[in-house]
Amino acid sequence: MSSANRGWLFYKKSYFHLDEKTDKLNDKKLKIVNDELLETKFIKNDIYQKSNYGFELETIYPGLIIGAGYSHNAKESKENFQLGLFFDHTTGYPIIAGSSVKGVLRSFFKRLKNKDEKELVLEFFQEILQEIGFEEEIDKKFLETLENEIFEGVDNEGKYITTYERDIFCDAFISNRSNDNKNILGEDYITPHDNPLLEPNPNRFLKILPEVSFRFNFELHDSKMTNLKAEHKESLFLNLLVFHGVGAKTNLNYGQFKIPPHMYRTA
Repeated sequence: MSSANRGWLFYKKSYFHLDEKTDKLNDKKLKIVNDELLETKFIKNDIYQKSNYGFELETIYPGLIIGAGYSHNAKESKENFQLGLFFDHTTGYPIIAGSSVKGVLRSFFKRLKNKDEKELVLEFFQEILQEIGFEEEIDKKFLETLENEIFEGVDNEGKYITTYERDIFCDAFISNRSNDNKNILGEDYITPHDNPLLEPNPNRFLKILPEVSFRFNFELHDSKMTNLKAEHKESLFLNLLVFHGVGAKTNLNYGQFKIPPHMYRTA
């Protein structure tokens, strides 16, 4: 395995032999690049931003798809991966963007606006908060206040909270704890057709394998408008991510996580 940046291999070297007129790739040369990608092993590094709160979650079968919207341009090669993947520009390893983590977590709060789901959402949040040691009764106003504070950085009067007091969602990266020298990338196929038995055309894509641990990082602060502490937010985020998952194809069980044994104390 070479030490080449994996993101560079996927998005740049794959297309060194692209014929711009036909939009076709040399299958043999592309296979060499893709085989190299599939042999990717994680090597410990220590360049990522440190945060005051965070936890690790481990991917489960069938794996994780992130950055699927970054599709390749060449569609004709049988060796081409049909979906994109999001890589860290510096290390070349896959990461989960902080904006994606923030979006997934906020989606739970947004469901309060659905009249049919409001009571279920309140009950869901109340159950999680009680499990993590927050005993107060909550209502719709409590969650709306919390949503504005966490995701918009504004108080009850609509005034912005200072930058130094806002919660920050950092990128989630592959953990150094248990992934060293472990294969992290694999391939998979999906056939998005009404009748896959009638002229099936499977899409090949790159994914993050099961049993790869990610470190989710946050800069969190005690809530100024509720009694929710920073550690409560951390545990709440952990439970929401395990419940929902991250990335594409979560309806097909991609992007699901489990809590590693060493993290049981925070669940």
